[in-house]
Amino acid sequence: MNILIVDDDRLVVSSLKRLFLQQGWMPEGFCSPIEALEQAGRIKADVVISDLKMPEMDGIAFLSEYRLLQPESVRILLSGHADTRGLIAAINKAEIYRFITKPWQDDELCLSIRKAYEHFQLEHERNQLLAKLKTQQEVMGQQLSELQRLEKECQGITRVNWDSDGSILIDPDDYS
Repeated sequence: MNILIVDDDRLVVSSLKRLFLQQGWMPEGFCSPIEALEQAGRIKADVVISDLKMPEMDGIAFLSEYRLLQPESVRILLSGHADTRGLIAAINKAEIYRFITKPWQDDELCLSIRKAYEHFQLEHERNQLLAKLKTQQEVMGQQLSELQRLEKECQGITRVNWDSDGSILIDPDDYS
């Protein structure tokens, strides 16, 4: 699992990276949300964790921007400041998956990350299935258009008479 961590506190970034490495995950950390956004093309993150209060850009703005660059990534907001207005903005604007307070409990944080990754995988699978469905619908639309064209050229060509056992019934008058 690829995790992007953004927090203006280097100790928080180091602590989270160390914790996530112990879990076998692949963390990438930044102390600057601007730098993290600049690297978004290079880094594919399954889960993004951002601090709420940062000097260059707040976590809501960062996660909102990141969502535009990598919409499938699951976004988590981490903060020691739990203000209701900020949470509502984060949910509505950045579409965060979860809000985690500082200081965090390692076990609870890791469980939240695992759940976020499961959510990421389900959304990814859903998007793949929707893309496949769209492709199949396009193919079926083309086939229907071709059947309609053939029917227009030769009326009755697309109609088949079936027997109860599944065999095709042929009318001898059609071939005389």
